[in-house]
Amino acid sequence: MPKVVAALAVAVALGAVAIALLVRPWADSRAGEDATGGSCVSHTDKRPVRAGTPVVGVATVNVERTRRARPIVQDMRRIARTRSVDVVGWQEADVAGFQENYRDLERLGWRTKVFTDGDGALQVPISWRPAVFTLLGTDAVQVTEGAGPDETTHPFRPKWVTSVRLRHLDSGRVLTVMNTHAPNHVETGDDWQDNVNAVYARLHYARLAELMTARPRADVVAMGDLQWDHRDDRDARPDDGITETFEGRVLSSFEDLGLEGLCPTRYSRWIDYILVPTAAVEAGRMEFVTHRTLAGYGSDHRPMVARIALTD
Repeated sequence: MPKVVAALAVAVALGAVAIALLVRPWADSRAGEDATGGSCVSHTDKRPVRAGTPVVGVATVNVERTRRARPIVQDMRRIARTRSVDVVGWQEADVAGFQENYRDLERLGWRTKVFTDGDGALQVPISWRPAVFTLLGTDAVQVTEGAGPDETTHPFRPKWVTSVRLRHLDSGRVLTVMNTHAPNHVETGDDWQDNVNAVYARLHYARLAELMTARPRADVVAMGDLQWDHRDDRDARPDDGITETFEGRVLSSFEDLGLEGLCPTRYSRWIDYILVPTAAVEAGRMEFVTHRTLAGYGSDHRPMVARIALTD
C-alpha cells in the first residue's frame, strides 16, 4: 500500500507540473512577464513635465467576452479606482457583465456613454471622470460593414469609431476622445491574412486616421484594439498597415515611447493602441509622457494606459 500511495503522489505531482507548463504562457503574460518568460517592468517614461502642465490619463480596456460577469465587473471597478486614469475606452463591451453594471461606476465618480447608433456600436463605450471633464457632445461613425460566417471563419459585427468631446475643467482645453475595435484575425506576423477581415481592417485604419485628422487644430486622443501587433507592423510595414497608414498623420505611444520595459497587452503582442495626431505633437499641444500596461486583470488583455500632457 505505501508503494501505491507513493506512486499516486508522484503521478499527481507530475500532473501538476504538466498543467503548469501548459498554462505558463497565459500565467506569465498576466503576471508581469511576457509569453516567452522574459521579465518586464510594464512601465516606460519619456520626459518630465513642466510644473502646471495638465496631464490626462487615458486607458484602453478590452472586456473579455467569454468570461463570467463577476471578473468583468471586478476589472471595471479596478480600472475606475486607478488614480492615474481619467478616461477609459472599452472594447467588446456589448456583454451583460458590462452593460448591466456600468452605471455602478457612477458611485466611483465616473460617467459612461454607451452608443446605440447601430449594430456593433454597443461594443465601444467611453467613460470619463466628471471631476476632471465636462461632456460637450458625442458622436459615432460606422467605419466598416460586418461579416458573417458565410464570408469568414472569424465573423465580426460592423465596426465603429465612437467619440466624446470633453472640456478639461482645470485648463479649459477641449479634448476629443475616440474609441474603436478593428476586425480580428488579420495578420500573419509579416503580412495580411487572405480574408475579408483583413480587407476591412485596412479600411478601418484609413477611416480612423481620417477621423483623427479631420480638424487639424483639434486635440484628439484615440484608443482601441487594432489587432496588428505593433512590433510586427513596424518591422514588416505591410501595405496599408498601421505604420504605413498613420505615418506623418497619427502617432502611437508605442512608436513614440518604444516597447522597452513595456509588457505586451495580449500574450506576446502589443495590439491595444493609444494614439494622438502627429500635428498636435509637432505643434506642441500634446505630448506622450509615459505609458504602461496593468497586470492582474480578468480579461485576456492587459489594460493599456498612457499619460498625455496638454502642452501649449
